[in-house]
Amino acid sequence: MIALGKLLDLLPPDLLARLALEHQVDAKNQARLRGSTVFVCLLNGLLNHGDLTQRLLEEIYQQRMGRKADHSSFGKRLAAIKPSYFAAIFAFLHGRLAPQATAGEAQALKLGGPKAGEPRLRFVDATLVTLSAKLLGFGLCGGTSRGRADRRSVKSVLALEGGLPRLLRVCRDQPESSDCVALGDTMLAQTRPGDLWVFDKGMHDRARLLALSEAGAFFVTPHKQQGLTSSRACGCSGRSGRAGGRCRTRSRVRGSRPSC
Repeated sequence: MIALGKLLDLLPPDLLARLALEHQVDAKNQARLRGSTVFVCLLNGLLNHGDLTQRLLEEIYQQRMGRKADHSSFGKRLAAIKPSYFAAIFAFLHGRLAPQATAGEAQALKLGGPKAGEPRLRFVDATLVTLSAKLLGFGLCGGTSRGRADRRSVKSVLALEGGLPRLLRVCRDQPESSDCVALGDTMLAQTRPGDLWVFDKGMHDRARLLALSEAGAFFVTPHKQQGLTSSRACGCSGRSGRAGGRCRTRSRVRGSRPSC
């Protein structure tokens, strides 16, 4: 994981302040808890801590700034900051880091091939970030036995393109807690004929895999373990009452496929 200090070296305070002005992040009288400060505290919490809460943001702010800010202020500020501010920061980082990709990475992972119709190689995966429900008005519920209504999971679908991640979707509906839905539907919406998708076995829905193929795309994924029901000849009399009859025996064969 990239250290916080290295990221902040690429994001100087004057840049964060300029982007905040362009995207109207701060009100005219916003002097104490500016959007750029909220972003730095948020980035610190995501990189260095497991669960992100308003209390944690308050503590990080106090350590960095040497003064206090009420924890509820972070929820109010995050609710008001436009998503375009964070998108602009990511776009700036992408522009700074993309030229550092090797020639091989740029050739293998670029959005399109040098010739028209050449397939795109697209690695795709989904990731979860758990936040306090006070910080977000949307997100996926955890579904635990305790029903943690105070937590929200933000699930994002990302593709590795140009050597850097590209956001394809932020999941908002509860069914998208399943990778079959989150990854499958996102790939179907984003695919073009000739695309080659690479993803893990969390997306194994046959209907969506077939739809990808019918859209002219290809995919590479690990084989999901399945069970097979086999029939074999045995020496018992079985239901037919004859020795050597064919007895239908249920057996679970993991990680194998039928030979026929």
